[in-house]
Amino acid sequence: MKNVVSGIKKALCLVLCFVIVFSFTGCSSNKLTEENVINTVEKVESALINLDLRTLKKYATTTSIDTENLKIDPKSIGNKKKVIENALKFFLNNGIENTKIADVAAASGLTERSVFRYFDTKADLVLAAAMHFFNHEVDILHPFWNEIDKSGENGHEKVYQVLLAYAMLFFDEKKSLIFVQEAEIYLYRSNMLNTIKPRPIKSYKSKDGPLSLAICEGIEDGSIKESPELELFYFNAFDSLLGLLQKMATTTYGDFSEEEQKERLVHFCTMLVQSI
Repeated sequence: MKNVVSGIKKALCLVLCFVIVFSFTGCSSNKLTEENVINTVEKVESALINLDLRTLKKYATTTSIDTENLKIDPKSIGNKKKVIENALKFFLNNGIENTKIADVAAASGLTERSVFRYFDTKADLVLAAAMHFFNHEVDILHPFWNEIDKSGENGHEKVYQVLLAYAMLFFDEKKSLIFVQEAEIYLYRSNMLNTIKPRPIKSYKSKDGPLSLAICEGIEDGSIKESPELELFYFNAFDSLLGLLQKMATTTYGDFSEEEQKERLVHFCTMLVQSI
């Protein structure tokens, strides 16, 4: 009999819990803010663990769905964006390992505890900063294609120009290249590397980016022969060029001048294009 009563009690707790989850406007204010949701979840979780029917019933009976007031607090969204942007600045300038969450919080006008409301761990913040960085870089690279596309060159020549444009970013984006390398290592150690899908992630036939557009144009105008090796070229060109740029960004090459470094990158891009 005791087991039956316990089972019924558990069932009632679960039912009430579902009611609360779908009616979060019963929090301390009518707005569905992240802080209110966290507070409610913590109290409900405690009540559910202790099979506290009285507390669960209180939340369920005082909760109603108000679609007009059911909204995310813009301030919360703005704070999260500010944290990501400031974290990226610290990661770029100081490195990931040397960056303290307390410094990111202070720069964002928040407490360290507030930052951890948005991100459970430092690795989660690194991931968010990396994704923000990647999206920003994609926006930067599209204008390169617009210029290259107007050049009047054939597809094969445009492939070379696209790779060279990527390579020349080395001179303005050294910190960014180091950050990408650090982020990959940091997320790998945190078992989160699989959450970042490296570019390119699609076939060149998707025309999803300057390099794939140039390849497809080359196939259409006959300057590039379509073959199974093109897919390998597409992926390997990105990985090998990024690897070289990161190596150059993190290694001192003695008396190598900027012109000599450019010469090396030009030679590498030429070698890649000669393979197709």
